[in-house]
Amino acid sequence: MKVKILTEGGNGIGLGHISRCVSLYDEVLSRGIDAEFIVYGDIEGTEILKDKNILNANWLNIEYLRENITKEDYVIVDSYKADKEIYNIIAQISKKSLYIDDFGRLDYPKGIILNPSLDSRHINYSNTSKNILLVGPKYVIIRSSFIGIERKHIQKEVKRVLVVMGGTDVRNIIPLIIDKICKENQDIFLILYWEIYIVNLKI
Repeated sequence: MKVKILTEGGNGIGLGHISRCVSLYDEVLSRGIDAEFIVYGDIEGTEILKDKNILNANWLNIEYLRENITKEDYVIVDSYKADKEIYNIIAQISKKSLYIDDFGRLDYPKGIILNPSLDSRHINYSNTSKNILLVGPKYVIIRSSFIGIERKHIQKEVKRVLVVMGGTDVRNIIPLIIDKICKENQDIFLILYWEIYIVNLKI
């Protein structure tokens, strides 16, 4: 049994997919399961992948998939680049597949659809009767370094706010965050972590 995790990212693409796939990769290994982490993109010098056993390859190639995935493999796919044909091939040649989906991008083949967003009520999953759906904050993917940490002291008054964003802002919510948090709370210092960029805002 082997779990194969397929994603893309790196310089010019982004680190959102890679970040959550690192979390899944670490979790699989911690359970004593053999895992293979395959990333398509320019990942040279990517700090989050340091000390990880990563295979850098173009898995978006059908021939590559047929040569490297077997009926003994469980496959996790986190991609904005893979089209429906790629997903169909993966579903056909693997033992079972899980697709990470943020916004109902495709009509996925039989398998598991995971949407770990805090709010996915706007996404239509009505055509997924053939799939197992794992949707909502119960399935948020957390990196191992953030698990089990307890705060010994919680301040009564909020002074600093950390907002963590993905690689894109398709719904243009960053200006709304700035307006709602900064302008309505003049004393709050907002740290906006957007992919690899950190912006300190005090309005």
